[in-house]
This record gives sequence, C-alpha cells and structure tokens, in this order.
Amino acid sequence: MVLTAVFQNANGNPSTQEDCLRWANTYGTTFPAMADVFEGVYGAFTGRTFRSTKKFPYNVIVDRNMTIRYGAYGYTQKKHRKMESLIQTALAES
Repeated sequence: MVLTAVFQNANGNPSTQEDCLRWANTYGTTFPAMADVFEGVYGAFTGRTFRSTKKFPYNVIVDRNMTIRYGAYGYTQKKHRKMESLIQTALAES
C-alpha cells in the first residue's frame, strides 16, 4: 500500500484534508493522502518533528510484515531508483 501523509500546506500551516486532495490532484496520485496534523506519521518514522528537522519529504518503505525497508529524507533520482527497486523486490516476495 502507498500512503502520503501531508503534514503542512503550502503556507506552512498544519494540513487539512482539503490540502491532501489538492496535493493528490496536483501530482496526479491515485493512492490515499492523509493529513498528518500532529506529525504522528512523520515522527513515528523519523523520531523527530518536522519543525525540528525542517527536512522533507521523508520517504519510507514498509513491507507487508511492517518491517521498515527504507527511510530517507529528500528526493533525488538516485533515491527514486532505490525506492523503485525495493518496492519491486517487496512485491516479488509476496
């Protein structure tokens, strides 16, 4: 499953479900997007709050057994290829 957790809007305010819908429409995603108003999802995987790190996005891949396969701040083509490879590997293991 793919899920996007949006913790703030373009103005730096806590996100709302409307912000999530706008984000999904802007980027053409078809997977769920949820408002992470209190940064619970962000904090669960990073051990910090966004306000303390100022780093985003935080990408995480969790497999079917709830094992974290990958976690990293930021986005580059190299990280994208790594995530793609890990997702394909996880899907093949099913």
